[in-house]
Amino acid sequence: MNRPLSIVAAFGIAAMLLAPAASFAQSAPATVAAPAAPGAKHHHHGSRYMHALRGLNLSATQREQVKGFMQTARATMKTSDQATRRSTAKQLRAQIDGVLTPAQRTQLQSTLKQARPAAKPAT
Repeated sequence: MNRPLSIVAAFGIAAMLLAPAASFAQSAPATVAAPAAPGAKHHHHGSRYMHALRGLNLSATQREQVKGFMQTARATMKTSDQATRRSTAKQLRAQIDGVLTPAQRTQLQSTLKQARPAAKPAT
């Protein structure tokens, strides 16, 4: 009578150990985007400015301030005409610039300069 109980216990332990592996195996594999063909246009999520800003290693306080500036600007831009959106974007950049340290400003300008697309050759 002891023997069937130990077999059941062994199957129970095996099931507990294999359950996490089985659930992991059933999850969908991560997809990796294929590299774009040469000359293909890339779709950017966000602006070059925001991308460059992410690389500045901002402090938590700076991130919160920038986030607040962004929320205010986004709300203004949502229902504005083009001239107001441009003015708001210029104001947003000035506010962000005011939060950055001199070293971060220099790094941001350098990153933006490198990210600027090359001028098209004259035809």
